[in-house]
Amino acid sequence: MSANRSINPAFYNKQTFVELSVHGRDVMNKPKAVGRYFDHDKFDKLTGGYDKIQAELIEAFLEFTPALLEELRTIAMAENVADVARILHKLKSSTSLLCSDSLYSEIIHLEENANHVSDPDYKSRIAALITSHEVLMEEAETILKKLT
Repeated sequence: MSANRSINPAFYNKQTFVELSVHGRDVMNKPKAVGRYFDHDKFDKLTGGYDKIQAELIEAFLEFTPALLEELRTIAMAENVADVARILHKLKSSTSLLCSDSLYSEIIHLEENANHVSDPDYKSRIAALITSHEVLMEEAETILKKLT
């Protein structure tokens, strides 16, 4: 084990990775903003609480997500099943580290049911998903400001 990390005794009792003390601070006690779609606990767990890693991931998310959302909006209107599924798969991959389980489940559901792209209800769900991701991006921007 490196000098920069120490294992919390709770870890020996099969606690999660979040129990690790990173650079002398306890990740469990790290202040968390309340997010509607951003899952702070999952993000901290998957990144080990490292601010630099978190900032880099959020920056990449904020850089690439707007183009994906615009492409999804355009392709859904054109009712191209294969392209809708492809973009939803990319969106799922890019948001999996930081979004809530319910938002992630919705992406999976829409990806698996892309053949219903011509259905008005499906298009409404796509529009709601895009709106949800816009809120997620706002939450991510707020978190990024705190990290940098």
